Amino acid sequence: VVGALDKHGNVDQGVMAQLILEARPMMVTFHRAFDVSANPEAALEACIKLKVDRILTSGQTPSAGSKEGKKMIQRLVTLANGRIGIMAGGGVTRENIGGILADTGVCELHGTAGRTSV
Repeated sequence: VVGALDKHGNVDQGVMAQLILEARPMMVTFHRAFDVSANPEAALEACIKLKVDRILTSGQTPSAGSKEGKKMIQRLVTLANGRIGIMAGGGVTRENIGGILADTGVCELHGTAGRTSV
């Protein structure tokens, strides 16, 4: 899991190309730096061009489960059109996981395992 943006908030393609080269043959996920990119559509296309395997995102919001987060994630899934995986992460809970899956079209989720008192 790696990610690099330049000072303008664009995917730093030179840095990313080097990181990907070092990481292969492992799969490469662009981390949540994506969520502060200046232009999510351009960042998506840059990641596709770099042959990143998936993007981890909360939809450029604090929570993938928020209305705005789910809307952006669904848009990314549509734009990606199977060319790259979109993984929803950030604020994923057992209460909102069903809605995220139903509303976005993602097939992958990232969550933090919480601890329940026994």
